Amino acid sequence: FFLMSVSTPHFWILFFAAYLPPTALSYVTCYNSCYHSSVTHPVLNYYHKHHRANVPLLERRFFPSRSGLWLNRSTNREGGNIGDANEEEKEFDDLSCGSSSSIKQSALSSAALTIILPAYNEELRIENTIAEYAEHLKTSKIWGRDGGTWCDILVVDDGSEDGTCEVVRRCASNPDLGITVRSISLAANEGKGSAVSRGLASIDSMNRKNFLTSSDDDESQYIENIVLVADADGSGDIGSLNAMVDKLLELIIITNTNTDMDAANNDENMRNFSWGKKAMLVGNRAGNTSLSRIVTRWGFQTTVKLFCGGSLQVEDTQCGFKLMTLETGLLLYSNLNLKRWTHDVEVLYRAKELSIPVTQMKIGWVDKEGSKLASTALDVVKISTIMLLEVLFMRINYIIGRWKTPGNQ
Repeated sequence: FFLMSVSTPHFWILFFAAYLPPTALSYVTCYNSCYHSSVTHPVLNYYHKHHRANVPLLERRFFPSRSGLWLNRSTNREGGNIGDANEEEKEFDDLSCGSSSSIKQSALSSAALTIILPAYNEELRIENTIAEYAEHLKTSKIWGRDGGTWCDILVVDDGSEDGTCEVVRRCASNPDLGITVRSISLAANEGKGSAVSRGLASIDSMNRKNFLTSSDDDESQYIENIVLVADADGSGDIGSLNAMVDKLLELIIITNTNTDMDAANNDENMRNFSWGKKAMLVGNRAGNTSLSRIVTRWGFQTTVKLFCGGSLQVEDTQCGFKLMTLETGLLLYSNLNLKRWTHDVEVLYRAKELSIPVTQMKIGWVDKEGSKLASTALDVVKISTIMLLEVLFMRINYIIGRWKTPGNQ
């Protein structure tokens, strides 16, 4: 892993970036802007944020605004665009704004949101996560409409041995929460990937049950779900949600109609938009964490690209903040072979093999204390080695045909 990492020229730029003075770092930043024009490199963001260096981050680029216009935005002095998602959320939360609001309003009026929180021994942290996410949802003009009936939180207890179940039940029975909280419990710990898969199946089962027991046989009454998979510790900023939904909507429209948002908004056939398409959006934690985690993640992603025969369409495969349509989740998470730490890589590898559109966007992220993945440097080395071997094992099994992508099984 180390030899593969140091063999790339970019490794040495990253290595020296943490020690260069601001004046020299500006040249590295200039190189980085040419080499990665879409996202300033996380190590440079970290340097800029924690050393308050007067470095000219050469990153002025155009973002599609929530109103369909194009805005020129630049990275702030704190290193990152976390504030952008919040600005976009305020604009996006008003369904009447912008030239492309008609299609968005039509799309959102037929969608329900479920947040899946896979949890294992999270009794000390999950209550705060549920409260924070529920508060955001119930005060949103989009998800909080009709008394919050268009969204819910589903906690999948992955065989916890502490009081996680009791905490979730207490939250579910709290009328002041304002949002429905459901939970399912697995008899034993099966891994995060398996927990997410069980959660997706639960959503699908409930949708079908509600549809079959409804008095109206109109097929249009079948609820289409958008699913956000998030970590139980609340590391992902829920304030990024609406911007993510908007970008997922644009991805579905562009990939299925070969047109842009303005043209789609003027197309009468698009007024009956369906979320029954396959698409996924993955969060990018770049620059929003410690330097050690940034370097570790970068090394892992570099090796994943080598093992998987190229990019998996995103820079941060392990980000725990993923938004997708229910159909996408049911397909990609079905019968996973890797159910624990590296399940994300298999999910994205399947998406690549099945030509399912996947995009990414930078999100707000705060690493929380108490991570169960690794607590010491030795644990990091051991777990990283296991994960890389699992990825290599996965790739070999798909190549020889022992493992098959969904639909070909």
